[in-house]
Amino acid sequence: MSHFPARPAITLAAALFLASCATPEPRERVVVQRVEVPVYQPCAVRLEPPSALPVDADPPATDIFDQMKAALASIDLLRADLKEARAAAEGCSGQP
Repeated sequence: MSHFPARPAITLAAALFLASCATPEPRERVVVQRVEVPVYQPCAVRLEPPSALPVDADPPATDIFDQMKAALASIDLLRADLKEARAAAEGCSGQP
């Protein structure tokens, strides 16, 4: 005969086994997170209307030297406008 009774030991082991299975499962936790993602936005070049040119401001009766100075100033303004438009277009395309 054994000193340790088998029946109560089996009952105790079965009760512990069933109690461990009866514990509730861990609940899923919902965590709201903010994720920042870059979004493509098309680039549109907005060209300003051309400014008033010095050639257009001169009356037709001015002498040839003043007309040439006005023409050269107009060319400089048009080149600056073109340079600005090209820089804006290159900035939108992302290429140097």
